[in-house]
Amino acid sequence: MNYGIYVSYADVKTARGLDDSEHDTLLRTYCRAASLAWDRHTKRRFWPLVATRHYDYPGPWRLRLDADLLEVTTLTNGDGETLTESTHFYLYPLSEYPKWRIDIRRDVGEVFQYESTAQRQISVAGIWGFHDDWDNAWADSGDAVADAGGVNASATSITVIDADGADAWGLTPRFKADTLVKIDSEYLWVTATNTTANAITVVRGVNGSTAAAHDADAGIYTYQPPQDVVHAITRWVMYMYDQKETGVYETTAMPGAGVIQVPQGIPKDVRLAMEGYTRRRVG
Repeated sequence: MNYGIYVSYADVKTARGLDDSEHDTLLRTYCRAASLAWDRHTKRRFWPLVATRHYDYPGPWRLRLDADLLEVTTLTNGDGETLTESTHFYLYPLSEYPKWRIDIRRDVGEVFQYESTAQRQISVAGIWGFHDDWDNAWADSGDAVADAGGVNASATSITVIDADGADAWGLTPRFKADTLVKIDSEYLWVTATNTTANAITVVRGVNGSTAAAHDADAGIYTYQPPQDVVHAITRWVMYMYDQKETGVYETTAMPGAGVIQVPQGIPKDVRLAMEGYTRRRVG
């Protein structure tokens, strides 16, 4: 299952100064709608996806990617050989994220190649998505698995040390519904937080990752989308919330949510931010 909502409805409530739960379901729907629309308009995703993409033989030296790349796990050449970053190839741009090109080192005698056919011969397994500061995309929540003996690969409730404690920036609560967290290499989607029991309810193995057992005291990290993307979508959700009484709507079908009413238009500042992130390079 894939999850990519860039702002929690709880954060929108804080930004909007709302302190009741009357419109929680509506805000939650708006957060999802705005995040999906942002991806659709920019032609890219801003959440990490573990996946393998296959490419036709590109020539001996250079492979241009058709999606944003954050990390390579395994690069397999057309003859089945596994190529190693730095030893056999470099990712470009060298010092920026995301990556959009793989170049073979020309001083090591390696080349891209194929055998029976040139089609789908090069496979790139890795983490895909847009983030301009991937090295700092996962923040230490300051919390950890607190279940005695750890958790197995199917548990959907995980005990933590302090569910409503402060995060790395001193903000509370550190865990919110509709956020992506990571334990070891598994991605988990938080659907609810119980501050009394100090537990989070999660969907396991999301965004292409694999559900796995985790030891007690395993650290929990929270995904931080690019902050200006978070700001723009927060602004968009607040706009939709404030316009809900105007009666000017577009009807939008949302999988899993039925048919909802979304106010027309996108605020100008959100459109400008969106334009700056729109993907124009393909291949």
